[in-house]
Parts: sequence; C-alpha cells; structure tokens
Amino acid sequence: MGVIQSLASGFDLVTRHPDLMLLPILLDVFLWLGPRLSVYPLFRLYLDFVNSPEVIKQIGATQVQQLDPFYKLVDEIGQGSNLFWWLSPPLLGIPSLAGWDPTLKLPTGQPTVWIVSNVLAVFALSLVLGLIGLALLSVYWGLISSRVRAQAFSLGRVTSLWWGLFKIAILWTIIGAVVGLPTALVATPIGLLNPVAGQCIVMMGGSLILWAFFYMAFTVHGMALRDAPVIQSVRVSITLVRFQFLSAMGLIIVSVAIYFGTGLLWTIPASDSWIKAAGILGHAFTATGLLTATALFYMDRTKPVASPQGAAPGQ
Repeated sequence: MGVIQSLASGFDLVTRHPDLMLLPILLDVFLWLGPRLSVYPLFRLYLDFVNSPEVIKQIGATQVQQLDPFYKLVDEIGQGSNLFWWLSPPLLGIPSLAGWDPTLKLPTGQPTVWIVSNVLAVFALSLVLGLIGLALLSVYWGLISSRVRAQAFSLGRVTSLWWGLFKIAILWTIIGAVVGLPTALVATPIGLLNPVAGQCIVMMGGSLILWAFFYMAFTVHGMALRDAPVIQSVRVSITLVRFQFLSAMGLIIVSVAIYFGTGLLWTIPASDSWIKAAGILGHAFTATGLLTATALFYMDRTKPVASPQGAAPGQ
C-alpha cells in the first residue's frame, strides 16, 4: 500500500464510520465553549518582577523598552491561558483545533474563567489533565484500531494502551532531557560569545529530537494495532522507517503537510463566530483520516506480533 492509497483508504474508512471523529469534535467543543482554568496570576507575578525597579535598574531602561513587545505577548498568553489544554498533550493527545488557543471571545460572550494561582496546584492539575488526555487518546486509538482490524472495541485493550502511552510520555521526557539539557548547557555560554554558533547548536539539538520523532512515529501504532509492548513497538517503528524509508517518510511528510495546510483553513473562522463549528468538523475529519491512513499503512507493512504461545494477538 503506497502513500496515496493509504490516504485514500484512510479517508474512505472515516467517511464510512464517522463515529471515529466523535472524540476530537467533543474535545474541541469543550475547549472552545467550556470553562477555562486560567493561570494568569502567575504570569502577572512574572511581569511584575521583570518590571520592578530593581530589575529595571540592573538591566537598564533601554533594554526593558526593547523587551516590551515580548512582555505584551506574555501578558496576552497569560490572559488566555487554560490548563484544560492539557487534555490534548503535545504529540500524545487527540488532535485538537481549539487547544492552545488563547482567545477570550466566544459566540455566547465571555467564557467562564476559574483562576488557579498556586504553583503546586498548577502542576497537579496539569498532571491529572495530562493523564486524562492520554486516556482519551487511548479510547480514540481503540476506536480506530477496532475499525482497521475489523474487531470489536475492547476496554481491556484501551487500558493497556493508556499504560503504554504513559510509558511513551516518560520516554519522550527522558529523550528531551538527554538531548535538551546538554544542548542548553553548551549553547548558553557559546551563545554569549557567538550568537550564531549558539543558534547552530540549538538547531542541532532540535534536529536530533526531530529525527528521533520520525523514527519513533509509528510507536503508538504498534501498541494499538499489534498489541505490542512499548519497547517492541519502538523497535518495529525504527525498523519500518529504516528499511522502508521513502514510503514511511513520504507518508509522514505528506500527512503533516495536509494537517497543517488544512489547519490554516479551519482556523480562519474567529472563535466568537459559530462558523468555527464548521472548522472543528473539518479538522476532525482531516486529522482522523490522516491518522487512520497511517494505521492502514502500518498494518499493511508490518507483521503481527507473536504471543508467547506463538499465535498472533487479536487473531
């Protein structure tokens, strides 16, 4: 199955089973019209600190004036902050159009805002909401895998997948720390001496993380579609990309291009217009179709994982 055939089959499957789009739609509607968990007081504390007389005296009024556009951006992001965004964790969440949108206007007026000003509460809520986000992604993948494999939806498989996603989140955190911390430690002093060299080092570190993402892009597929453990799913993903590089990378690049390209279209309606609902529907169809296409591609190009008894799981 090639790239074009995978994409066509993926969108065809979603067209025949529109229930696959339900979770992305519900999540986006909640993030759009639902209440907000704002952490603006913490942003305000930071802005008050950097604009305090002591800090201004140390860095100089001219430098503060040059940073004024950055401070205004931070203030705007803080006013629109919403901890419920963590219901769609980056890379491991249900595709969301309304997530990470700092808008403060709705068709019904101003959103309901709940203030969170305690740092520990912010971390605790972010963790809990992130875990819920992984659970939602598990259900989402469970629905897709049941259609791709033509099998009944299984809550047991969803629970196992949630635990696997939690392990992947830890794995990505470790990879980010292993690459990011040394990169920051090296780039910071070099950047003070030569900003261009510092930026090059940061770009190299980012390239390593991006390369790791490409090779591990089919990890969740292995757990959801082949019932494989995390390490084996990572190994199969790396093998798939390595030995079928052009096809695998072609599918990833084309899918990313379609996702972000159409995303520009779906985000045209303003958040205070009911037309945004059409954007949410279009985004859910596009994102689910692309993800289903990668699932069909993976199933076509990998073999079932043998169980300890020698039988293929799910067969």
